[in-house]
Amino acid sequence: MTSQQLYLSAVLNRPVADASGQLLGRLWDLTVSPDEEFPALSQLLFRRNGGTYSVASDRVVLFNPAEISVSVSVDELVSHRETVGEIRVKRDILDKQVIDVKHAKLARVNDLHLVRHKGALSLISFDVGFRGLLRRMGYERFWGRFQREITGREISWEMVWHLEANAARLTAAKARKQIGKMHPTDLARVVSRIPRQSIQPVLNSLDDEIACETIHQLEPQLRSRVIGALDSERATELLQWCHPL
Repeated sequence: MTSQQLYLSAVLNRPVADASGQLLGRLWDLTVSPDEEFPALSQLLFRRNGGTYSVASDRVVLFNPAEISVSVSVDELVSHRETVGEIRVKRDILDKQVIDVKHAKLARVNDLHLVRHKGALSLISFDVGFRGLLRRMGYERFWGRFQREITGREISWEMVWHLEANAARLTAAKARKQIGKMHPTDLARVVSRIPRQSIQPVLNSLDDEIACETIHQLEPQLRSRVIGALDSERATELLQWCHPL
């Protein structure tokens, strides 16, 4: 890990201090904003005396596992007020299921990879491999003593379809296009395992022919569950196009 890149697990719960070194709290979460290149850090959220406070990214002086400092004093602290559509990486992405559209399967996010890009800390990929899990648990170095190579697997942020409603805006155009290229068998496997509220957004991203082929790959009882998760308009469209199911 260099000074230009880090993983979320390395900074969560780390002390946050002001420029003089006075402790303000501990890092609780980060908010990010969708961007054309990479989702960029917009705020640091930290906990202090049971409350949650936020600091804008442009007030961050140092941000690494050894030290997190901000150009805000105790007297300037403001309680965080969540905005509509706010995306938090710990709450909305970490430990959540996503669709890896490149490898056509579901994956669990074990860690998040951040880099400094054009002066801003940005999210570039999701670690969904065993290495990310070991890193979260603090066993990465220990495991490395007994096994030369630790399996790692990261997915570019552009190739991830987010199932969590709050994180949906991070689903890149590239991922929306790629999901339509997945084989109906793979799509059916994914659709059969995702939460009911996530079914419609996935099927809405497919053209009618691919959506029908996907539904046809499901077992009869799963077809009913999938159709039942759609609104009446979309369900009617597919029932007309897919007839007979």
